[in-house]
Amino acid sequence: MSAMHEMTIASCGGPTLRLVPAPWRLKGSGLVMLLKSNTEQLKQQISLPSEYKESLSKVFNILMLVNYEESNCGPYQELLFIPGTIDLGDKRLPSISNIFVSSETSVVNGRNNWGIPKNRCDFSWDKDANGVIRVTSSVEGQSFFNIEYRGHGPQFPANTAWIPKKLKTLGQIWEDQRFVFAPKAKGKARHARITSLNVASSHFPEISLQQLITAFEITNFDMDFPVPDITALRHDTNT
Repeated sequence: MSAMHEMTIASCGGPTLRLVPAPWRLKGSGLVMLLKSNTEQLKQQISLPSEYKESLSKVFNILMLVNYEESNCGPYQELLFIPGTIDLGDKRLPSISNIFVSSETSVVNGRNNWGIPKNRCDFSWDKDANGVIRVTSSVEGQSFFNIEYRGHGPQFPANTAWIPKKLKTLGQIWEDQRFVFAPKAKGKARHARITSLNVASSHFPEISLQQLITAFEITNFDMDFPVPDITALRHDTNT
């Protein structure tokens, strides 16, 4: 991206952060987990934002763990949860409720560009000689997400072009605006075996391996995050 399209802001007492507008192009690898949980029990979790508890409906949940080796704001790691769909006025779409990234620049731009409610945390991401990947996410030295997994079996092509538009279009609410966008991605996938999973509900929706439907290791992917459709939310001023 051309430097003329970037701005900088000074965070309070911290380093200067770049504002990098959409669209973005990202490359990396990661894990996608498809889960099924009880909707009412999910709504009771303290880490799920209140706006999701009000209108959440779901067929399944999605957890993604991503190591972005390249992005418009530099490399970073990411952990996110899509609990299902929420009411966005004239439509109902999947929405990211909880998301942590390792980069403060990603936090700021994710919120500004797409209304994604990013927060920052630290990641420990290791892969041993046997291909076992261990990831820990922590805030102020306290871990809240620990997983161990390994890809297995043959690889096959993966492409969001094969997914119906309604399922791959996301809707986010942030600062009285609605953001609607459909990321595009393609890469290689294979099944993943999750051998260990521990989640602290204080920071992230509590899930277990009993809720797992299937999981995939994704490698060598290219992802495009487009310019979103942004509309201002109307508030009823009548009393």
